[in-house]
Amino acid sequence: MAGDVDPFTFEIIRHKLFRVTEEAAIALESVSGTPITAEGHDLMVSVYRADGGLMVGGTGFLQHMTSASQAVKHILADFSADPGIFEDDIYLLNDPYTGALHAPDVYLISPIHWKGKLAGFVGDFVHVTDIGGIDPGGFCPRATSSYHEGFASKGLKLVERGKLRKDVFETILNVVRDPGMVGLDLKSLMAASHVAKQRMLKLYHDYGYEAVDPWVRS
Repeated sequence: MAGDVDPFTFEIIRHKLFRVTEEAAIALESVSGTPITAEGHDLMVSVYRADGGLMVGGTGFLQHMTSASQAVKHILADFSADPGIFEDDIYLLNDPYTGALHAPDVYLISPIHWKGKLAGFVGDFVHVTDIGGIDPGGFCPRATSSYHEGFASKGLKLVERGKLRKDVFETILNVVRDPGMVGLDLKSLMAASHVAKQRMLKLYHDYGYEAVDPWVRS
């Protein structure tokens, strides 16, 4: 049992955590509307602890939960000291050698801050409509090198302190064949991250960070 949390509160927190990812996934599908996301459901939303360890997942393609954990740990290692991980930042990562399974699997990693301190992360992904590879749609059967598979990043700050970085967003859309669809997917990921973060902050407010965070170790 996590700390001094009684069994009834423990079960309430457990169920609410699963609802966080489910509600975020609904927001993701609703905002995107792209066929791969809304009809193929090639997506995932999970919540991670401040060290990158999985807290709760269960919505979407579940093999991505561990990949996103690696993505979170990479963001922690590469961004914590310089330039820093700030409240309402969002990082984009789709490098298959770092976290993603292949280039069209675009992950957004969103830190959650509670009372000024890093409390955890939301990690979500969709298989975007196109990523600029040698073949349309991201799957590249003609590729003989990873360089043929399209745009890949080990980490870009897409949103800085709550403000979309227009230079980064438009650069990504400039290298894909269908910027309208890819733009919808990126916006849907940001919307899902926002929903999950707000629900997690509500949980911390209602039950205390000390009750919610140790839940995964119980």
